[in-house]
Amino acid sequence: MVERVGNLKFEDSKLVLESAPVLPYLKTYAVDAPSETECHVAFVEGKAAGELRCGPHWNGYLCVHDLIVGAAFRRKGVGKALVRHAIRRADSLALKGVTLETQNTNLPACRLYERCGFTLGGFDQFLYKALEPKSLEVALFWYWTPA
Repeated sequence: MVERVGNLKFEDSKLVLESAPVLPYLKTYAVDAPSETECHVAFVEGKAAGELRCGPHWNGYLCVHDLIVGAAFRRKGVGKALVRHAIRRADSLALKGVTLETQNTNLPACRLYERCGFTLGGFDQFLYKALEPKSLEVALFWYWTPA
């Protein structure tokens, strides 16, 4: 459920998001990951709680194609554990870091990536227009690299 969006602005030479309310609407995602994708599943008390789909990207990063946490398991550390797993996976494959894309309409994910040390590297305001011409969604590209 989208209830807030992140509006982009530059502050101190950094791209940052300012939270703003919107009329609530349900956002769904089509899942279509590339063939080299690995699937990692997080379990909580024997139940599948989340899923990470990732694989090497052409630029030497690990690309997170999907990071999904079941509604009943949100805000319980599952997303953070999956992000940390992606970082460890990138390291184990000797990749330069982790990259992923999310949208300004998914502020909980954006805040998670910020807390996990990701940097907002860029955006594309037209990526979702082909799916919905009136869409307010902006694709946000995040990066994590070792310190």
